[in-house]
Amino acid sequence: MREKGFALLWVLIVGVLVISAVVGIAYFKVQTKSLPRSQQSQQILIPKQETVPFTKIDETVDWKTYSNSELSFSLKHPSHYKVTEGKKEKGIQLIDFTSENFKFNIDSETGEIEIEEGQSISVIVESLSMPKTLADLVEEERKTAPQLSTSSTTLGGVEAVRITYNNPTPLATSDTLIAINGNKAYAIWVNTAKKNADLMNTYKTILSTFKFLD
Repeated sequence: MREKGFALLWVLIVGVLVISAVVGIAYFKVQTKSLPRSQQSQQILIPKQETVPFTKIDETVDWKTYSNSELSFSLKHPSHYKVTEGKKEKGIQLIDFTSENFKFNIDSETGEIEIEEGQSISVIVESLSMPKTLADLVEEERKTAPQLSTSSTTLGGVEAVRITYNNPTPLATSDTLIAINGNKAYAIWVNTAKKNADLMNTYKTILSTFKFLD
C-alpha cells in the first residue's frame, strides 16, 4: 500500500508540474502579445551614415587673371608665371606665360628646342584682314609642319582645333590650339618639359579658364 501511495503521490506531483509549465507558457505568450512590437523583439539599429557632398577644390583660387581688352580675351595662370607681352607686328601679337623655372636649349645642328624644365605657353592673336576658316589655319600650319594630326575641341565656348605635332623624337611636349572669334584668329601654343603630366594638367586648367571678352 505504501508503494502504491508513493507512486500515486509521484504522479500527482508530475501532473502539477506539467500543468504549471503549461500555464506559465500560456501566461508568457499572453504577456508578450500585450507588449509593443518594439519590445517583443530587440533589433540592432544601425545609424544612417550621412553622405558628405564632394567639394571639388578650385586650384585656380590663388591664380592671377590676365585680361586684354584689345585682344579680347582673358585667362587665369599660376601666380609664379611670368607674363611677357610682345610688340604687335603686321597685325600679330604674342603674349608669353612662362613658369619661373623654365629652362630650354636649342640644338645647334637641328635647331630643335629642348625643354629642360618648366613650361612656356604662348598666346598668338592675329587680326584678320580677310575672313579665314579653321581649315585655312590648319593648312597654313601644315606648310611648316607636315607631320601633324588634328582633332576638334573648343576654346572659351568657341569651336577650335587641336594640333599635335608627330615628331618621332620630340624634345618637348608640344600642343597647339587654334580658334577664330570675330575678326581675330587665336593660337595657343605650349612647350612643356617632356612627359611632365603635372605641367600638362596645369596647361589644361589654364585653357579651361580662357574667355573671349566680346
